[in-house]
Amino acid sequence: MLKIKEENLQYVYQNNEKKGVIIDIPTFEAVMRMLEDHEDAMDFEVLKTEETMDYGDYRRHRLK
Repeated sequence: MLKIKEENLQYVYQNNEKKGVIIDIPTFEAVMRMLEDHEDAMDFEVLKTEETMDYGDYRRHRLK
């Protein structure tokens, strides 16, 4: 599981409200990998119901 350290975050404020966040590049890359893995898992669930494909083969195909 991805753990984001509070010290790696900088907040963007507008009118004393948090409107955004600035994160370091390694944290951003980790979040992107996590989202891609989640997307792959969701795509695989669809494939599993439509056709049979080994998950390892599916991952290799997606990473090409």
